[in-house]
Amino acid sequence: MELKHSYRVRLNLLPSRYRVKRTPNWVRLFFVALLLGFTVLYGFAYALVNFRIDFVQATIASLNLELDYLREQERYRRDLERRIGEIETRVDILEDLVLGEPDWLLMVDAIGESMPGDLYLEQASFTLERLSFSGSSRSIFSIAQFIDALSRERDFFRSAEFQSLTLQEGLFSFTLTLELRDR
Repeated sequence: MELKHSYRVRLNLLPSRYRVKRTPNWVRLFFVALLLGFTVLYGFAYALVNFRIDFVQATIASLNLELDYLREQERYRRDLERRIGEIETRVDILEDLVLGEPDWLLMVDAIGESMPGDLYLEQASFTLERLSFSGSSRSIFSIAQFIDALSRERDFFRSAEFQSLTLQEGLFSFTLTLELRDR
């Protein structure tokens, strides 16, 4: 039988006392161990830095999401402030209009309380500066009481001026103008 492969065999036929004993090469082992130690240390440092980088990237992504949310909230707040400003402007305009306008209900109430029982108002016209009345009564004394009571209402009226007085069929018809106080 023939060998298909040749094997290299080394045989040392020297007696064992003449053989050189192999001792480990301590310098080479030291450098190999040092190289393995640095490799493991480098791998550990690389993994630690990668973990740190992933953590920082995740934190950055989270902070970017929070920043987007805060920007949206800021836009919403600015929009609300703008709308509140518009509403405050409208309210200020309305307050100016309301404060500039006389309180007609209180004035009409004061006129109604000042009227004697036998005095009737037939016509009234209102402007921002004055009120004009036309009315009638059976007695001139009632008209005088009405004018006197209105002249005492200094909160609303600056003056009460008697315009005309006529007698028709037992009724005294009169016209009266009241100057309003400035508000």
